[in-house]
Amino acid sequence: MKEVRLLEFRSLQNIFERLERESGDVTLSSDKTEVTIDGTVYPIDRLKYVMNEDRSEEIFFVSRAKAKKRILQITAASSVQEHYSHPGIYIRREVLETQGLAEPTVARMLGVEQSELSDLLDGKMVLTPDRALQLETLFGVSMNTLLHMQAIFFASKPH
Repeated sequence: MKEVRLLEFRSLQNIFERLERESGDVTLSSDKTEVTIDGTVYPIDRLKYVMNEDRSEEIFFVSRAKAKKRILQITAASSVQEHYSHPGIYIRREVLETQGLAEPTVARMLGVEQSELSDLLDGKMVLTPDRALQLETLFGVSMNTLLHMQAIFFASKPH
């Protein structure tokens, strides 16, 4: 379980690094354990990322009592979402590559053959809800976000 939490934490760090580059409203601490948004400091391990159906993004602070408070909303589609419409391509570039994870390692974590994972990461395989849930658990990327990206991919393909 520690490994899953660490991967989720790293994924959030990557999101905040991207937001820090794109916006002056977000500042990541030098040790990358806290983020400052609109003057308030939040521990990254207490945050949750969500992409909505309209492609807006939200970051929530989750209290110890499990209450959620939205601390950041991005209404325009981000550059990451614009460049990667298939969720597999997004996972490869924004999670595996940024965290230095090898495909064989991730395939073992997911309990799949490496060829199956490669097909997903290359955008050649449909992302199922079950696999999206596994990826959410491992990397902290919302299952809804991934499935929404898959739906956009289907809708953008010529019929």
